[in-house]
Amino acid sequence: MRFEKMFFVVDSHTAGEGTRLVTGGMPPIPGKSMLDKVKYFKENLDFVQTSLTREPRIHQHIVGAVITPPVTEKGDFGVFFMNENMCIHATIGVVTSLIECGMISPVEPVTEVNLDTPVGLVTAHAHIQNCSVKSVTIRNVPCFLHTVITIGLQKMKKFDIPINIAFGGNFYAILNSDDIEVEVLPENIHKLTEISFMASQAIDIELKRQGIEVQHPEIPHVKWSGYCIVYGKPMHPDSNAKNFTIGFRDNMNIASAFWDRSPCGTGTCARMGMEYAHDRLKLNQEFVNESIVGSIFRGKLTSSAKVGKYVAAIPEITGSAYITAISTHVMDPDDPFKHGFLSTLPNTSTR
Repeated sequence: MRFEKMFFVVDSHTAGEGTRLVTGGMPPIPGKSMLDKVKYFKENLDFVQTSLTREPRIHQHIVGAVITPPVTEKGDFGVFFMNENMCIHATIGVVTSLIECGMISPVEPVTEVNLDTPVGLVTAHAHIQNCSVKSVTIRNVPCFLHTVITIGLQKMKKFDIPINIAFGGNFYAILNSDDIEVEVLPENIHKLTEISFMASQAIDIELKRQGIEVQHPEIPHVKWSGYCIVYGKPMHPDSNAKNFTIGFRDNMNIASAFWDRSPCGTGTCARMGMEYAHDRLKLNQEFVNESIVGSIFRGKLTSSAKVGKYVAAIPEITGSAYITAISTHVMDPDDPFKHGFLSTLPNTSTR
């Protein structure tokens, strides 16, 4: 048998959310910037993404990551994510995998790794004990509150629901569970998904009505793409909040939903940016965020910043990742599903 392609990957999970890092088999990806590399990848190598992050090889909720040579003098590696602008849980997984697999030599007690990403230089500090990674702290790009609007959910007879749209690597529309009277609990995932889907559509309508474009002032390709966070009361004794983070690959189809098992790193940064803008979170004050499955990220804002006209802050997130598999994936030229496929239920929304 002659295989068409062969890829070497390291799988990990960070606080319950999966990452698949491609460590070998990838052809050279040209580009002077990480955005150039992402553009080339999407135009020429998207089959890698569909093959390695979809069925039949894996479920579609895993985040695929690709490492490249750095594009700046400060960078140790470049990294981009196949299906995200920026992903902190995956960055924690990438750094852990690179060190545990010997691609970066560990230095106790802290190993610094600088990563060029599509949203800028991101610094990671891996906390090492007995040559093993115990946790990773990511210093992210500045987070900030972009827009505050109100929406109504006619089906639920809920009106004047405040929505904060904030940036933490991606844009998120943030809702308080008290405003929709649904607790953030695993048994409510189906209900939270329905509400987030309705809210996402209502937010789109309200933004268009007001003529607001949610776009990063310094990274124009980064816009709000339907991600929602519903936060509520924590259950973990150390946590400040419990959150449910969800996105939709097709904002007209609720069956395309994917929700984060981790507390969501960029979402936690966005939440901290929102709280900072409302003067409810101070610099260097710890903010512990709990996921829908009970895992936690520890965050804080280290310094103030400015992004365009927006008041911003530099966030840090700390979490732990664990390698779950090291494997080789092959493509049989006769396999009709060698490039993967998406399987979703029919659209059952009643919008």
